[in-house]
Amino acid sequence: MWWLGHSARRRDCGAAALIVTFLFSTSLVVGCAALTVDVGNWSAERRSLQNSADSVALALAYDCATAGSCTSGTASSLLASHNAPDGLTSLSRVDGQRAICGTYSGLLPCPSVTLGSLGECAADPPASLPYARVYTQTQTPSGSKLGFIFGQMLNSQTGVSQQACATAGSTSLSYAEDSLPMVVAKCAWDYGTANGTNYAPLPPYTPAPNTSGTGVIPNLPTALEPYALKVITHTSGPGGNNDPSKCDRDTVSGHFYSGGFGWTATDDGTHCSTTFTHSDGQWTAPGNNGASAPSGCKNPGGESLLKFVGKTVYIPVTTGVSGSNYVIAGLAAFYVAGYRAPASPNPNNFDGYKPPTSNTDLPVKSPDVGVWGWFTAPIKPVGSTGGGGGTNRGPSQISLLG
Repeated sequence: MWWLGHSARRRDCGAAALIVTFLFSTSLVVGCAALTVDVGNWSAERRSLQNSADSVALALAYDCATAGSCTSGTASSLLASHNAPDGLTSLSRVDGQRAICGTYSGLLPCPSVTLGSLGECAADPPASLPYARVYTQTQTPSGSKLGFIFGQMLNSQTGVSQQACATAGSTSLSYAEDSLPMVVAKCAWDYGTANGTNYAPLPPYTPAPNTSGTGVIPNLPTALEPYALKVITHTSGPGGNNDPSKCDRDTVSGHFYSGGFGWTATDDGTHCSTTFTHSDGQWTAPGNNGASAPSGCKNPGGESLLKFVGKTVYIPVTTGVSGSNYVIAGLAAFYVAGYRAPASPNPNNFDGYKPPTSNTDLPVKSPDVGVWGWFTAPIKPVGSTGGGGGTNRGPSQISLLG
């Protein structure tokens, strides 16, 4: 029966090869699983780190811009952890250098950036833009390394440190739509804001202004009295109620170029509004010839300036003219409390508040034409980050810069 034993031995042939193949394939599967899980964890951790860095950078830049100086401490650390799913992200760099830096007042300069480095920010923003930069790093209960779940079974690795970087800063607004079609001379903006250092409290106000065009008009809130002034597009000259007195007569009258006063062109002939936008190069806005309001604000059946009372509008600050265009330095946020525009549809003269009797310049009186109210400085992103160049005037937006 030798052939029976021979047959059994033949059936056992290749078993060892199968076992070896199985073992190798199992190791391959385990290895792939280890790589997949670990790489997935690293990717998730990087997203978490970046989310934390972005959140802290934006919050810090906002605080720096609104307060005028920066402080970094526990609040930023908590914000970093709260914006990470594991709640363990720290504000730190893997090389131990400072994790919070920038060009805002109160921040220390940033370490030099190595372009292309993993977890590093892009190149520094332009020197004209103030910014804050933060770094976040992997943090675990037992240390600062993200451990391998399966990989350590294969090569005894204990973990790896990761970091993320984010830069946020202030940029001047370069876009505003449905805005009041007029400009303000830089001297008026300087006067009304103490050269960009003094702004009125932000709305809402108590009592609220009357915006109906009829009925009872409330008194101007006492807290707003020091900030109230008028921005006029036309005056009759020395006999007019020139305001502010710090401006020379030509710019205060709105007579910026031959036949051109402080109005700008409207988007069309039926709406009393315009869109200001800018991307690159010198920023200009088309002027509107004539002392009276542009066609969209005075045509029968058109819109009245009443639509702007009780609202914050964005008025271009002009530093001069180029032909029949205004040269724009930035957009100023202005809260409209009243106006006088004799050529406008009814009501062509309306005040949402009764100005204080102690301020004899208010409201806008004949023969002047324009609006009155106060400059504000809200951080409100309404457009792109191009800006008008030079000094930021009025509102600005906080944006991620890298």
